[in-house]
Amino acid sequence: MKQVSIPTLKRLPSYYNIISTAIMDYGEKYISSSKIAKELNIDDTQVRKDIAATGYVGKPKVGFDTFELRLHLEQFLGFNELKEAYLIGAGNLGVALSKFEGFRKFGLDITAMFDNNPEKIGKKIKDKQIYCISEFQDMVRKNNVKFVIITVPATSVNDIIYVVEDSQIKAIWNFSPVNLKVSNDIIVLNQDLATSFVTLVHLLNTN
Repeated sequence: MKQVSIPTLKRLPSYYNIISTAIMDYGEKYISSSKIAKELNIDDTQVRKDIAATGYVGKPKVGFDTFELRLHLEQFLGFNELKEAYLIGAGNLGVALSKFEGFRKFGLDITAMFDNNPEKIGKKIKDKQIYCISEFQDMVRKNNVKFVIITVPATSVNDIIYVVEDSQIKAIWNFSPVNLKVSNDIIVLNQDLATSFVTLVHLLNTN
């Protein structure tokens, strides 16, 4: 896949959602960079640069072909390639994430959950079995899983990281309240919910 900057990569799914809405709700065949920019309150030049970075260019005075661009972004972002992922931590957040069907739209399929609580092991959340964490490494190896989502509390993070580092996992989406640091080449994306909430409250109070 062509390399783009992280800020550009973070904006592309928003473009995809706007284009999809333009097609499904309004039947629009073309959409301009200025319309996309207005939806996100950013400069239209940025929109054109971001989309051009993926290898797609619109038509002068016409804009972007909505169907072509949606398909292009699906392929570029890997939405058409369903990626199997495991989730560690069958608490409230982990259960909520495992139930969210919207992930499949973006190519993510959570197929199994792991926990160390004997009362949870063996149960199912929809069609997802909860396994003992001791089975994690063998199942990763057997099914060639590369992605893991972590939703465990801070007190359990260190023990979990040792298990993940010794597996074949290549990427971690971390929802635990700890900024993860790993000792090998595993890619880590820390999702700090508390920081997002504090930022929202601050903006609300200063508005």
